[in-house]
Amino acid sequence: SQTDIDMWLNKGWLNQDDVKTYFPIAAVNIRTTTDYDELEKIHDKHIDRVSSTRRSRASKKSRADRIFVWLKANLDDLADAEKKDVQAFIDSLDLAKKTKYHFYTELTQILDTAVDENMLKHNVARDIKVKQPKRAEAERRPFHDAEQVKIWKVLDHEGDKECAEKLDGGLVVAAWIADCTGMRNGEITHMMWSWVDWDKELIVIPESQIEPSGEEWHPKAGGRNIGMSEELAGDLMNWKTKQDGYAFVIGGTPNGCDRPFCDDAISQSWLLVKEKANLPDDATFYCFRHLFAREGLKADKKIDEVKREMGHASITTTELYIHDLESEVNLNKGKRRRTK
Repeated sequence: SQTDIDMWLNKGWLNQDDVKTYFPIAAVNIRTTTDYDELEKIHDKHIDRVSSTRRSRASKKSRADRIFVWLKANLDDLADAEKKDVQAFIDSLDLAKKTKYHFYTELTQILDTAVDENMLKHNVARDIKVKQPKRAEAERRPFHDAEQVKIWKVLDHEGDKECAEKLDGGLVVAAWIADCTGMRNGEITHMMWSWVDWDKELIVIPESQIEPSGEEWHPKAGGRNIGMSEELAGDLMNWKTKQDGYAFVIGGTPNGCDRPFCDDAISQSWLLVKEKANLPDDATFYCFRHLFAREGLKADKKIDEVKREMGHASITTTELYIHDLESEVNLNKGKRRRTK
């Protein structure tokens, strides 16, 4: 039926050429070049498909809403869009470079959808280049010694039960892993027990994995191994004996053992730790990752080894951690993870 064909088109299961080839008698739904409302509905479905978290969806939807307001006010007919119009939209944004880049990316995706729907012959946003700001310019901020003392105190069951029980106890385990391996938040939430090589004391991050739910997941920098300390291996073994059958190391959603916590679950749970430990706003969970890199370099690890463990695409990123370490001595050699 036409309804089925429209649905398949909107979901991206078919394109217009497929319909013309396989359903030549059907009245193919060709969008008009001024049908912004229909384009917005279709793009909303795209956002739902590509967003991994509620926060991600909300951010993309907010940007898309602002873009559609601008398009409707400045382009009566989308078919008339030119490269200069895209540049005019970007110039109209009184925002930081990084945020402008996100708006440009969202606009590009909207116009890609318009091309797929025959509302636009060519995506003019792809004719200009908006340089992505280098994330390497951001400060690599590790936890300070005094902050580490506070953190492990509130994560201890005897220190603050509410913090220790976040994510059903999984937040504490996530902190162990981040502190000892420098893994990213998303890698920790998706980490399965099958990643742990107990004999070699390694965590083996795969290139991709099919999760128990049947969904495929790709880590940002898969295909790398990270060594475990004896302390971390022992803690994980003890945790595994207490855990209630989850395939994922830090546990999963309450509605089943086959799904991990959402990608921002760790960051959201960390807000309570930050409040209880009286940490500054920039003391995020990600500081564990920066701490791991800095302490590895202080302990005389080779820079290419730190690069591999961190999963950096370029050694230039790893080098940012050593720009202020030349005069420091290794004060942390042999220091245990949890400060008493």
